[in-house]
Amino acid sequence: MESWWYYLIYFAYGLTILHALFAIISENRNPIRTLARVLILVFLPLVWIICYHLFGGEDRKAKKILRTFQKRLKKNPFRFDIQQDTQQPEENYQSLAHLIEEGGGSSLRAGSEITILQGKEKLDQLLQDIQQAQHHIHMEYYIFENDKSGNLVKQALMKRAQEGVKVRFLYDNVAGRRIPPRFYNEMKKAGILVCPFMKVSFPAFKSKINYRNHKKLAIIDGKIGYIGGMNIGDRYFYDPTRKDAHLRIHGHGVYGIQTEFVLDRLISEQKDIKDVEYFFPDMEKTSENLFQIVSGGPNFEQKTLLLATIQIVSNTKKYLYIQTPYFLPTEGLINALKIVAMSGIDVRIMLSRHSDSPFVHMAAQSYYRDLLQVGVKIYEHETCFIHAKTLVADDYLSSFGSMNMDFRSFEYNFECNCYLYDQQIAKEQKSLFEKDIKDCKEILLEQRQKRSKIRKVTQSIVRLFAPLM
Repeated sequence: MESWWYYLIYFAYGLTILHALFAIISENRNPIRTLARVLILVFLPLVWIICYHLFGGEDRKAKKILRTFQKRLKKNPFRFDIQQDTQQPEENYQSLAHLIEEGGGSSLRAGSEITILQGKEKLDQLLQDIQQAQHHIHMEYYIFENDKSGNLVKQALMKRAQEGVKVRFLYDNVAGRRIPPRFYNEMKKAGILVCPFMKVSFPAFKSKINYRNHKKLAIIDGKIGYIGGMNIGDRYFYDPTRKDAHLRIHGHGVYGIQTEFVLDRLISEQKDIKDVEYFFPDMEKTSENLFQIVSGGPNFEQKTLLLATIQIVSNTKKYLYIQTPYFLPTEGLINALKIVAMSGIDVRIMLSRHSDSPFVHMAAQSYYRDLLQVGVKIYEHETCFIHAKTLVADDYLSSFGSMNMDFRSFEYNFECNCYLYDQQIAKEQKSLFEKDIKDCKEILLEQRQKRSKIRKVTQSIVRLFAPLM
């Protein structure tokens, strides 16, 4: 009789494995990612089943998010009258601008004053702009710490809210899990509209825990906007061992950032949006630069950020410099980098020697050899953690935002980048890259080939799970 129980357990186990395999394969995702999941299923079936219910079913959940978003947007079709800019970027980048707009990004915007901010510069400027706000303040951050700088910004927001300025604040429910409820309750009592982005609920398998709002945005009166890689916290403003970058934008380009906030508020609050016309005030042009705001996430049908990155790499004519904290590229991106490097173009990628995620860094290092063989130059910063997510090419195009060069940013997270078609900003970013490179160690092909077999095998194994990181 006891043997029947064993057979029953084995039968149930076999059905579970077959069901799991069918679920993985039927999603029709990247074969490499599918293989990684199958390996976990085979060797760690119980771990996989738990993780699948918590984080899996991406295709199904992403489609549900997209349908919900489209339904809410149809119910709340916000419109604003903004004179369309007829200015176009250089011919080599017109196809990129078209791709971005077709993929759900903003149209080209001209006439903004743009400043690159690093470290405490951003905190000081943001506090000053908050203090001078007249109508509204919109903020959404992946991480908003309960520390010195976080409380400085919090107190400034509460003060303006009490003085009649409308303050709206979105935060990521998972990244902010360590923040005590009283932190946000104090903001609410001061009159701030505080809302979590796609709140995670229980049971966890019914929620969208794997889709996080990784954006770092702030909008003041619809005229000043902030976008980049810096969250709100002491480590971003006071830590000398951290490198990061943010943009302060004053002018028409803020319309794109404001649109991002309005759409994210629509997802978060699930309420009708009113008085949207006041979020997009008329402004005079202060320059002739051009840029676009591009977002990514399951609320868009196309992976525009990934497609735009591949397009930028493919179109590069002279040089391409990339800074990223995490480097887990897709096969398409790897091939694009190889093509331009083998064509004689100067391609440089800067990461950190010491990462805040050792396994991700180990997986990133597994890509080094293939890229070094075709002429890509790779640098690791010796003393600082590179948290900046920047790109600059050909003294003309530059990019700042929240997108890392990894699967999570391309596939799961809600991200937002700014692509600028402007020589002055590009040359300034190139100069900052060249300054940082002085504190880097260049990784040489000979060094990679001398790695121990254990290290090679370990990095290769970790790389198998890169699509899941």
